[in-house]
Amino acid sequence: MKKRLLTIIYAVMSVVAMAQNSEMNRIIVHQSDGTQTVYAIEGIDSLTFDNVSAEAVGIEVVSAEGSKVTVNCTKPDEVSKYYVTAVPDDGNITDLKAYVEKNHQQEMTASGKVELTCLKSGTDYLAVTLAFDKYGIATVTASAKFTTQNQDAFNITVDDITWGDAHVTITPTDADMKYYYYSMPMSKVETLEGGIDGIMKFDYDFWEYQAQMYGEDVNTIIQEQLVSGNIDTRTSKISSMSKWDTETIVYCYGIDKDGNVITPMTYKVFKTTTPVPSDNDFDITIDKILPTGVEATVSPKNNDTYFIAVQRKKFVDYYENDYENMAYALLESNYSNPDAFASGKHKVLKDDFYLYANQDYYIIVFGFNNGLSTPVRVVPFKTLRSSSSATMAFETYFCDENGNINEATMTKVSDKTYAYKVANGAEPCKIFSDMTSVVTEAKGTYSYSYDAGDGTCEMSINGNENADEQGVYATMSVKISAHPDVQTLLFVSDKYKK
Repeated sequence: MKKRLLTIIYAVMSVVAMAQNSEMNRIIVHQSDGTQTVYAIEGIDSLTFDNVSAEAVGIEVVSAEGSKVTVNCTKPDEVSKYYVTAVPDDGNITDLKAYVEKNHQQEMTASGKVELTCLKSGTDYLAVTLAFDKYGIATVTASAKFTTQNQDAFNITVDDITWGDAHVTITPTDADMKYYYYSMPMSKVETLEGGIDGIMKFDYDFWEYQAQMYGEDVNTIIQEQLVSGNIDTRTSKISSMSKWDTETIVYCYGIDKDGNVITPMTYKVFKTTTPVPSDNDFDITIDKILPTGVEATVSPKNNDTYFIAVQRKKFVDYYENDYENMAYALLESNYSNPDAFASGKHKVLKDDFYLYANQDYYIIVFGFNNGLSTPVRVVPFKTLRSSSSATMAFETYFCDENGNINEATMTKVSDKTYAYKVANGAEPCKIFSDMTSVVTEAKGTYSYSYDAGDGTCEMSINGNENADEQGVYATMSVKISAHPDVQTLLFVSDKYKK
């Protein structure tokens, strides 16, 4: 061996000597893996060779659980450091050394026990070490076979169940493992292809949709959803309030850093509590109707708890007499609002609900005891037209006899923008003056503004003596509380081009 090394040294030094008398000025070292290192000859002072033995780091399995394994590693003195990882023993890893270099889970510099986590339960593995010599060059691997036990990766407990949610704790067997958890009604699960078995695909499809929507890699989206360690929460905070007397599922499963599912799904199904029926009934009297509020008296038959709300007619119409689901929607959005519940005689005050003028509403009342406990009562009413002179003038020009936007004279251009036909540039100024008592003139382009002081009306107008190329004389911005669907009015001629 020594003679061979001397021969190599002689050959290399001969190259250096030749390079000094020729055009060669670089030494190129070609590695077996295809890489190469280049040195400038003028910078080389000397060449030294060393005989380093490739020593493996011994490894033995101490214990293997559902998602982790503990191994004992013995490092020789000649080894500067070593990598440790668990490799699936499925025959798909052809270059074990390269795999461990890229996917190692631990880097160690001394002998001792090492814990490898986030493994699939019931799976064959190799626990592998990769040794590095004193120069930091990876040398040889050593391995030990093991199989993780089949066991649940999580423990889920559900208690303190109410009409709309429950207390949930999730405890993973591997505290370092990342995982996803969620809750949804079983009625939704039943719509998925495969039912419970289709939940993971449902989640992934949603993440893929988000990735496309935000222009992100799907694994970036997935990793943002993951947690680790113990979870202590309620299902209403995980997703939304459940409905009373319905089955709900809480589930979770482990996902690795590459977005791969690494555990079976663990889940619990529970049923929310059933409402306790009440024979309560309600006499609802509307005492006073105002432009922006209502005063009413609710007189119940007994002292059982009940729920009170005031909603616009279109909200009630949306449920098409399905009052049970309407009550669920109201409870879902008000479950933490104590002011929405009452018992005994109750007065609805004008400031309890801020309403829009000249609009149709309902007072909604129903019993509550772990959910809907009585039939739902609805009482219609309509708020008065506003007493504000600006609002009344607005409605005089732009609304029909019922106080609604007059579609015969008002053309909807876009969201909250309408066109109103006038004869000349002076007419918008007259309308604005009638609404605000601010005198304006159609002379070129001017800006005017008016604030009623009570927040009822804020507006500005840019007046033009002549219509522009699109046929627009003037633009008025309005903020009328009774008509929130109108923000911009265009005063146009016959030649208006939308």
